[in-house]
Amino acid sequence: MAFVIVTGVMAMHGVFQYIIGVEMPAGWVDQNEAGVRTRVFSILTSPNVFGSLLTLATPMSISMCLSSKKKGGKFVFGFLALMMAASLVFTFSRGAWIGFVLAIGIYILLKDKRLIIPGIVLAVLVVALVPSVGNRIGYMLSPEYIESSLRGGRLVRWLTGLRILEFYPWLGVGLGQFGGAVAMNHQTSFLVDLSVVKTFYMDNYYLKTAVESGIVGFSAFVMLMYSVIINSFRTLRSPLTKEGKELAIGIMAGLCGVIAHNWVENVFETPLMASVFWVFVGVIMAMWYSSNKAENK
Repeated sequence: MAFVIVTGVMAMHGVFQYIIGVEMPAGWVDQNEAGVRTRVFSILTSPNVFGSLLTLATPMSISMCLSSKKKGGKFVFGFLALMMAASLVFTFSRGAWIGFVLAIGIYILLKDKRLIIPGIVLAVLVVALVPSVGNRIGYMLSPEYIESSLRGGRLVRWLTGLRILEFYPWLGVGLGQFGGAVAMNHQTSFLVDLSVVKTFYMDNYYLKTAVESGIVGFSAFVMLMYSVIINSFRTLRSPLTKEGKELAIGIMAGLCGVIAHNWVENVFETPLMASVFWVFVGVIMAMWYSSNKAENK
């Protein structure tokens, strides 16, 4: 509950930042992209990290709103969920949007499949009625974005990462040696195909893991994420109370959203996100343990 409330307050701060048009670094928006006057980040250092935090917290706030037995609780958590969703839009983090859409999709599938069509209609309305959102998504699908990304964006980074992986396939180049903050601080470089490749931010935690620890480490990491999802499902099938199951659905949806966001961002490199992610993995595992222990008494 405290996590949701704190994140909700940060979301309100984010909405305020959008209203006043808080200044942002020029590099946060592509020069060829129009319509984005600011990207909110609250008290964090990045709108992408803030977006990931909101992706994790919003489904939980929705769950608390629906499971609360008091009108006051429903209003508070419903309002916080609305602020989180609005602030998430104003981060203009496309990766966080992808994670959030997946999270809400999973939430709907687990909660009530009849909400699929209304959810799709709502998403289409947001894109249609908020021009800057539509412009940002449209630009991502445009030839100009692909060309720009191949020159100095995610696509060229991913292709370079795959190229390095070809030369260090099984065990990689070593932990902290490529694609993240540690490697950037030490300015590491590698000889690949008779040319020197300097490190850069990978913006894909899975590919970063593969380059640093090879197929062996990548496989272990993917299995770890798979176990998080499978054990979350196991918790949902355990004898939880109605309120407990509602919360478990929200936690699982948020965790899946963050797992997806890592495909286009180094989310787990941020201590805050890594910490809260694994805390809630522990929470949902503890819910499974306590419910089964209570049933066996």
